[in-house]
Amino acid sequence: VSAFLLNRSSDLRFVNNISYEFEKLHLKHNDDLETKSKEIINSLKQYKQTGKKLIDYEFFFTETKRDYMIENIITNVHNKYITGLVELNNDRILTSCRLDYLMKIFQEDEEGNNYYLKNEKRGKCGCLLYLEKTNRIVSGEGERDISIYEETKPNNYEKTQSLSFHDGAVNCLAKLDENQFISGGADGKIVIWEEQNDQNKTFIAIDTIRNNTPITALLGCFDSRIAFSCDDKTIFIYKISEALEKKQQNIRTYIQDEVLKEQHKGKVVCLCQLKNGYIVSGGSEKIEADKKIPDHYIVVWRIENNKYIFSQKLKDHKSSITSIIQLRDGNFASSSYDRSVKIWRGKEEKLNENITYQKFELIYDLKQYDHGIHKLIQLKDDRLCATTSKNQLI
Repeated sequence: VSAFLLNRSSDLRFVNNISYEFEKLHLKHNDDLETKSKEIINSLKQYKQTGKKLIDYEFFFTETKRDYMIENIITNVHNKYITGLVELNNDRILTSCRLDYLMKIFQEDEEGNNYYLKNEKRGKCGCLLYLEKTNRIVSGEGERDISIYEETKPNNYEKTQSLSFHDGAVNCLAKLDENQFISGGADGKIVIWEEQNDQNKTFIAIDTIRNNTPITALLGCFDSRIAFSCDDKTIFIYKISEALEKKQQNIRTYIQDEVLKEQHKGKVVCLCQLKNGYIVSGGSEKIEADKKIPDHYIVVWRIENNKYIFSQKLKDHKSSITSIIQLRDGNFASSSYDRSVKIWRGKEEKLNENITYQKFELIYDLKQYDHGIHKLIQLKDDRLCATTSKNQLI
């Protein structure tokens, strides 16, 4: 966002300070730009009211169009289907494959021109979660266990803990807060894991949510609620029950709060919560009785009276949705097996005199790929990183 101040003031120090404030906001990619901008505008109004020589001022906000292009392609990252993709600290990317039993660390060269393999680790690794605060990797195993890895020396992570609670493959992992994460399995269980205050910072299971069908997507919400989806095209939301709190052990217990349904035809395979609290879900085709049930929709659920309700269905993708991520600029991105990445922006709309909501529209359609996109993340420098159905890293 660029801001231009038109003025006829002799007090150049004040004007320069205002310009400097906007420059700082731009360089830091401040998430709260709109709020800070309003504060600066209010300060200008107050300055004008003092009777000094600031005759007039005006702000123009323009959005600079960001063009995405393929920067690097790393081929043959794994021998089989890539199941995990996360960004580590120090400009590193971690990938995993449940079928070739490898985790690989890639790091960017000093010139920022390419990524190269730094190390690989053998293990039954599947879905991944990175705990940035403690620099630990959580890996969902292909069978039933969860492994915790710690960096013992540069680019070398060793397994320090194995967690067993699931009765089948661990399908997904999500962060709940700084000391907790959650896992969802093919056994229909969701397990809440909490870090202890002992010397080794071990994790223990503190609660379990049970479902009748395999968990396909998992989300830790801002308000400590948990959202998850399963094979029956339904999204469940659970909240903490103070009434059922286990007082002796001081353990939080989760109870069902809401059920979101009737919008997806297939199965829900990805969930994302936006900065405004909305939940966005992505659908995938499902096979029932040897018949394919297509679902390539993105569904937006907004909050009204502290409850989630259906808000909008986005139908621009032509195949199953594979990832939905929140971007730092407030937009969100989606990927699909239709070989595209799409970026969506919300605009404020009035439902009635008392209710406004965000309506999303497609602003970028990136169709530069030869293969379907599977995993999608945003790096710390705002670039997008993806894996393809042909085991490439873009």
